[in-house]
Amino acid sequence: MAEGPPSCPHAAWEEVGAPQESSSPLEPTEVCMVQLLQADASWLAVYEEEQELVDFIQAFLKSSEKEDTEKLRFLEGICTLCRVARHRGLLQGLGVFCHSLELAESIKVLLEEEPRDHLRTAVRQLAMDAIAALRYLPIPPGDPWPRGPCPRARGLLEALLPTLVSNGPISHCSSVETVLEGQKKSLIHACFTSVLSLPSEEDMQGLDASLYFQTLDAMDSMLRVLVFSSPASSLSEELQTILKMLLTFTDSKSAAVRARVLRRIQRLSHFLARCFSVEAWQEEFSRGCYREIQMPIPGQLLGHLILLSSCKEEESSRVALDALYSFYRFICQRESRPLSEDNPDHQQVQREWLAESPSSSSLLHKASTLTMACKNYLWPSEKTDIVLTAIEAMRDSSTYDKQVASRVLNMFMREPASWLADVPSIVRCIHEGLKYTSTLSAWRSLNSLLVLLACKSPRELVFSMVIHAPLCDSTALDMWELMFFRNKRRTKLSTELMKVVGSRKRRHRRLISTTVLHACKILEAVQDCTNAEQLQFSSLQVLQEYLRCPKPEFHSLVLMGLITLLERPETARKMGVLLPDVMETLQDANKYIRMKALLVFQNVVSHLERKKASRIALQLSEKLLPLFDDDCSQLRELSICLFKDLMKVVVCCDKKRMKNKVWRGLLPLFFHMSDQNQRVAKVSRKALLAVAELLEWEDLKYLIGAQQTWRISECLLVKDRRRVEEYLHQSMPYLQDAQASLREAAIRFIGEPQPPGSLFWQPGPRPRHCAGSEGQLSDGALCSGLAVRHCRNQSKEKLAEICHALQLLEKDTELSVSCLAIQTMLILRAPRAQRSSVWSLLCCWPC
Repeated sequence: MAEGPPSCPHAAWEEVGAPQESSSPLEPTEVCMVQLLQADASWLAVYEEEQELVDFIQAFLKSSEKEDTEKLRFLEGICTLCRVARHRGLLQGLGVFCHSLELAESIKVLLEEEPRDHLRTAVRQLAMDAIAALRYLPIPPGDPWPRGPCPRARGLLEALLPTLVSNGPISHCSSVETVLEGQKKSLIHACFTSVLSLPSEEDMQGLDASLYFQTLDAMDSMLRVLVFSSPASSLSEELQTILKMLLTFTDSKSAAVRARVLRRIQRLSHFLARCFSVEAWQEEFSRGCYREIQMPIPGQLLGHLILLSSCKEEESSRVALDALYSFYRFICQRESRPLSEDNPDHQQVQREWLAESPSSSSLLHKASTLTMACKNYLWPSEKTDIVLTAIEAMRDSSTYDKQVASRVLNMFMREPASWLADVPSIVRCIHEGLKYTSTLSAWRSLNSLLVLLACKSPRELVFSMVIHAPLCDSTALDMWELMFFRNKRRTKLSTELMKVVGSRKRRHRRLISTTVLHACKILEAVQDCTNAEQLQFSSLQVLQEYLRCPKPEFHSLVLMGLITLLERPETARKMGVLLPDVMETLQDANKYIRMKALLVFQNVVSHLERKKASRIALQLSEKLLPLFDDDCSQLRELSICLFKDLMKVVVCCDKKRMKNKVWRGLLPLFFHMSDQNQRVAKVSRKALLAVAELLEWEDLKYLIGAQQTWRISECLLVKDRRRVEEYLHQSMPYLQDAQASLREAAIRFIGEPQPPGSLFWQPGPRPRHCAGSEGQLSDGALCSGLAVRHCRNQSKEKLAEICHALQLLEKDTELSVSCLAIQTMLILRAPRAQRSSVWSLLCCWPC
């Protein structure tokens, strides 16, 4: 059993003293005073009325182990002590007493010790009541120092008074403000964490519903007390602090936590709208005083409410919308906008608000109407905060609807003049947001915002990018490329960049990163090439040097510059000196750099003379083959599309050399006709047709046009039996491809026989000229099987190697792949004479 409070509290306190958790050591005089106050509380004005309660509070703080009943009595005791002292006029010295015993810290510890997974006692409720009670204590009027039955304490305090005043913190202990001073935020955070972070009501076993709602009501009462008992000069700060702390919980993954937070914000908004009407303020302050306070509402809060009012959780949406309406009413009163028929904007809001419709579309419409109405009366800083909140809501980790966040941002972008002031903060937020955003609509909105900044505040944008997005990562690089290469105002921005960098170099060179200085040289070279009628060799030489530099960010900038320059055909024809270096970037590890290099070659090949394009095609065709199998579907599509175009620009004198190169692309193109990405599959078919035209294989062209896929594979094998083993070797890696469709295609190509009438036999019109070493290809030729059957090397070792590769697919995640692999292994392991009978047994294999 836990140890109870000591029977002689005065003696106990004299021996041990109250716990000290001050962040800095006390001066000797301060220690003397604290020890004196802890040792004897008889000087308190309220001591005679509540001696037993005062003694228990002191004893409880000394006790090492505390039962729940003692915790409840301790917290109730604080509330009772404050209430009795206030009602009976016995407040003198109570603030000193509470401060010396560090009651606020003790309350916080009790909150932190409460279990996070259930609510079974009233400790949380009474802790918040106690915080409110301590906050309600007014500053004692007159002489604050203790009087009464302890002359020794009185004499010592008077003797120490000059020292205490000079030392600072303890000199202010006469003010009850010091009871919570310096600990208010930590206390509120402890309350929020202990109560708001509880599991949902359904997940808390044995929950007392009455206790649960009383606890939440206690929090609402505490928050109102903390805000509205503040002096008018600090009331705005108190409210904003609490609202911002509540906002940190709106990002919770738990719907229950978000719902509790919204309810607290809703209650505060109701109280604010009701108590801070013009009439209520006029009762306590003059009209002039009301205008002087001008309480701001955190734009972040309004931004979150706007987003939450459009969320998929209907109950949360309604609560957020209600809170937003209350803040709208307060904002109108703050700006002296009448909430009457004289205000047409308010009348429209009222009509929307009073319209009864339970549909989600109605809630969205109301949210949009309220947002537009609030926007008209918000301060510029508040609007900027809403924009920043919308940008943050677009991140992948955000729980908000990305489409809604984009709509909010687009709404504010229509009137940028009223909020577009803090450009550095916006640029910094865009940079951080793009890092963790993959949604296409979000990217488009953020890019549109950058373009808007370029239009409205070009110099501020450039300066902010130099400081806050100095090409330090791929996101910053994307921002730079958008601004200086993919923007109609790129010339203006480049000029501004040169001015900013030039002025910063003269005054604060260390603030400009080396990477930015190199980027300026690249931009200057591109600009020279753009403006000059004749390309300057010196400018091309600069670009060539940066292409040969090992830093990928420079490669990316140069390639984007070349893509911009190649928009003009006359410029494209003069870029030959850079093409060998561009070709080397196709081996870069960064997929975006490789894609940009492919785009450069697409533009160059289409504008060059036929002979020059043919020579480039000979060099480039082999470089493209590894890109066919890249993980990035865009890269696969671009590389295959360029390969197709190269087939069409080869001139007669280069055709023989090209034919010797392109055969290695036949099988990859055939496999990627089964690519899961339909765009890649489509372009692969077109590329294979272009290769067939170059090779003058009419039968292959016919099969591609007829879409007889498995006849195509047989045609490839029959066309050149010398390459069958190379085809077999080339197809083995596809057995481990990430795409199930390609793994299946590889299995079928490697070893699946297709006798006439079988499950996989595909009858159809015969090719006119598909001659191999056995002459004309007939339907019966399909009985011979695929790559393994055509392969001359059918040794046990070769078959064992193939079967081992297939065995790895027995437990493939795709059932069709695993079944096909097992079937093919059984066939390959059977003696050659028995393979037809084995196939007949497998025709009904249950896949």
